[in-house]
Amino acid sequence: MDIHGNRVNSVKGLFEKEKIRQGKAHWEWLQKDDGSNIKRLTKKNANKFLFACIIDYQSRADHQWEKARKFTETDLRDPVNLWKVLSRYNWRSLRKKYRYLHRFPQAHKRIVRIARSVDEIYAGDARNIWRKQEPRVVEERFEAISLGEQLTRMAIGALLDSKQIKGTGDVKADLNVKRVLGRIFIGKPVDEDQAIELSRKLHPRNPWRYDSVMYFHGQYVCKSKPMCDECNFSPVCKYYKGT
Repeated sequence: MDIHGNRVNSVKGLFEKEKIRQGKAHWEWLQKDDGSNIKRLTKKNANKFLFACIIDYQSRADHQWEKARKFTETDLRDPVNLWKVLSRYNWRSLRKKYRYLHRFPQAHKRIVRIARSVDEIYAGDARNIWRKQEPRVVEERFEAISLGEQLTRMAIGALLDSKQIKGTGDVKADLNVKRVLGRIFIGKPVDEDQAIELSRKLHPRNPWRYDSVMYFHGQYVCKSKPMCDECNFSPVCKYYKGT
C-alpha cells in the first residue's frame, strides 16, 4: 500500500500523543493494577491469562476478561491444574453448564481442545509455552494449539508488554484497529493484511507499540458512527459520512 512518508510521520506523532494521554493499561494476571509487571508469574496466573485470551473474540474484550475471572476463580475455585479440570469436559457439557462464557458454541469447543493440548504438551502450565522463547517460537506454539492468528498476536503483545518475553510483535488486526487505520489513511476500513502492513509502516521496529492506542480509540471514539469532534486524529483523518 503506497502511503506518503509525511502522512506516516504525522500519524506517528498523533499516536505518540494519544498513547501518553491514555496512560498505561495493564494485562490481567500478568501485571499489577498500576501497570507494573509481576516478576514471578505463577502457574495459576499464567493459565488464567491464556484462558482469557481463548475466549476474547466476537465480544467486548472487557466483558470476556471479566467472565474469565468469574469462571476460573469463582466457578472453578481457582484450580492449580486448570487445563486438567477443563479437559474432563466435552464441549457440550461445558456449554450446558457455563453457557455464559461465550455466545458461540465454537468457543466452548476451543476451550476443551486447547485445554487438552496444554495439559498434554505443556504439562498443564501455560508458562511452558513461552518461557525463555522468542516471539517467533511462541507464535508457532500458539498457532499449533489453534489459538488463532489474531489472538496469538494479542497474547504475544501482552507477553511483550509484561516482559515475559523479549522481541517485537504485530498488532491484533481486529475491527477497531482496521477501522482506525483505514479511516486515517484511505477513508474507509482496511482488511487484516492491510492493517498489518500499515502498522509496520508506522512502527517498523515494533508495530505492537500502537495496538492499544488504536484499539481504545476505535472502541470509544472512532466507532462505526464516529464522534468526530472528539477525535484527536482528525487533522489527518479522511473519513467522511457514509464511508
